[in-house]
Amino acid sequence: MLIAFVLMALFNSSDLRSFTRDLPGNWLTDQLVAYSDQWHELMLALGPAHAQPAVRDVFDDIHELRW
Repeated sequence: MLIAFVLMALFNSSDLRSFTRDLPGNWLTDQLVAYSDQWHELMLALGPAHAQPAVRDVFDDIHELRW
């Protein structure tokens, strides 16, 4: 489970950010939203966040292939 969370945090930080924004509002979730926004910006700057859309596009292209 920990490995899955780490992979999600690295390569799917946009969904992690969306998840934290959907949590009920309070002081703790406000902090989580701020940290997830910063994390997503870091992953965009470093590059791993760009891998998820590219991989999704490849799988969509494979799915669209007709034999």
